[in-house]
Amino acid sequence: IYAVLSDSSELDVTADISSSFSYQWQKDGSAISGETAQNISLTDSNENGEYNIEGSLEGLSTTSNTLSVQLGSNETLAITSTSTVYCNSSDTIILSTSTNLTDENFAWEKDGTSINTTDSTLTVSEPGLYRLVVSKGECSLKSNEISISPLDADLIQLDVDGDIVFPEGSSKTVNASGGSSYRWLDANNIEIGTTSSYTFSEEGSYLLIANIDNCEVSRPLTVSYLDLFNIPNVITPNGDGANDQWVIPNSYSNKSDVNVIIYNARGAEILNATNYQNNWPESSTTFSKQNMVYYYVIKNATETLKQGTITVIK
Repeated sequence: IYAVLSDSSELDVTADISSSFSYQWQKDGSAISGETAQNISLTDSNENGEYNIEGSLEGLSTTSNTLSVQLGSNETLAITSTSTVYCNSSDTIILSTSTNLTDENFAWEKDGTSINTTDSTLTVSEPGLYRLVVSKGECSLKSNEISISPLDADLIQLDVDGDIVFPEGSSKTVNASGGSSYRWLDANNIEIGTTSSYTFSEEGSYLLIANIDNCEVSRPLTVSYLDLFNIPNVITPNGDGANDQWVIPNSYSNKSDVNVIIYNARGAEILNATNYQNNWPESSTTFSKQNMVYYYVIKNATETLKQGTITVIK
């Protein structure tokens, strides 16, 4: 507010007379009830709009410029997911929010790009960074971000490489990592452990099922006893209880998939057995000579595992 002096110069007298004015704040062209001070305080996004103020003094009335006010919302927007890892190409994950999206202008975004503006929940089957954005006037209310990724089965790690081998009568503890839960099963699918580690004391086939989020990862395990001796090439079946029978390592005996064959010196087959019980020669077996040589072959369905000679000393 300027006063014009006698010499036609102007003097700013706003500070001197502003308190003498009567004021009325307006929003979107309408007077706001009770707002008659020089200042107005706005705290909620519901108050967004076009504001101006009208000032009156002794019959003089003037209106200010119009100011557009857009306050950000103090609401919070959160989304959740049924999982953060999809297990296979046909798997789906659902994103949702507890916020009521009815009559809201919103968009689901993937990696910053809008992909859905109509559904209150979002079904996804692709990796990416997802969030929900709700428009509030000129401002946007953005949710937390959820990263969706495909299953990486290699995250499940064991602290052993290959088969688990230890001497018969001892044990071996195997530790797993990378999962949220674990189940150890024996060959009969009986659960034998539910922690990240298991101590094996018997040979056989086992299965580890580990969970990553909602996905399952299976790791088959083979446990066998360490052979502490070689296949003998001499036996002395004299009934003294020592070295009377041809005893071979556990890797080959008592195995349904291992075939043990023994031939005499003329090439005639005298033993052909799977699940060999370390029981040759039996007590009823007779030998015509003092030192007789036999030949053995140990094989499975695809290859010969061992072969050699057995000398029987009487």
